[in-house]
Formats: sequence, structure tokens, C-alpha cells
Amino acid sequence: MIVGERDVQLPVWPLFRQDGTAVPLVGRVYESVDLAPIPGFSGTPAKLLVALDARGAFMDVQVLSQHEPAHGVRHALVDAREYAMAGHDPAGARWTLDIADPIAEGRLVARPSADGRWGATPGPALATA
Repeated sequence: MIVGERDVQLPVWPLFRQDGTAVPLVGRVYESVDLAPIPGFSGTPAKLLVALDARGAFMDVQVLSQHEPAHGVRHALVDAREYAMAGHDPAGARWTLDIADPIAEGRLVARPSADGRWGATPGPALATA
């Protein structure tokens, strides 16, 4: 990926991919605090690096900094908004959400069930340090 110059009107950077002699636009990247500085539980916004593809669909997110309390979140409601669970299990089982451990790569901290456009986490599953 090649990061271009910051846009003059919006705090976003274009992402390009070298493809032979062409360098097509792949997406854009921005820091969450520049567009939506929403305070966390500590009162300070988390600083996230968000990547969207050329159509505006989510590609990736990385935590640049955060100041959440060490005890973490005991319960949470996950609101997927415009994203909905699609399809169904022939046996009628509910969808599940895999919640990754923010520290130990490849480890899940919870797998709560989901229904439609929401899910709820069980107990102290989302503790952060």
C-alpha cells in the first residue's frame, strides 16, 4: 500500500496499490479523533486508525492509543447498525459474534450469541489493560 497526501478538505489520506505501471486508489484511511472524537469510559477518546475501501466499506482498524480503565467493560451491547446477520443455520442455532482479545493475538475472549442487528456480551469478557 502507498499512502498519499492528506486531503485538503477532510482529514483523510488516500491509499494506493502499485499494480505494474498503474497506481489505482484502493481506499482511504483516517484517525477516528479527527472525525468522531467520542469519549470512552475514561472521558478520553480512543485514537483509532480506520481504513475504508474505495467504495467506503470497512477494511481494517488499528488502535493507536486508548486510555480505558484497567478493569475493562463488564457488559456491552454490540449494535451493528446497518450490518445485519445474513442467512440462517438449518438447525435453527443463533448467530455468534467472535470477540478477539485485544492483547493476545488469535485468542477469543467471548463468543456471545447475536440476534438480528445486536448482541450482548457475557460477564467481564471485554476486560482491557
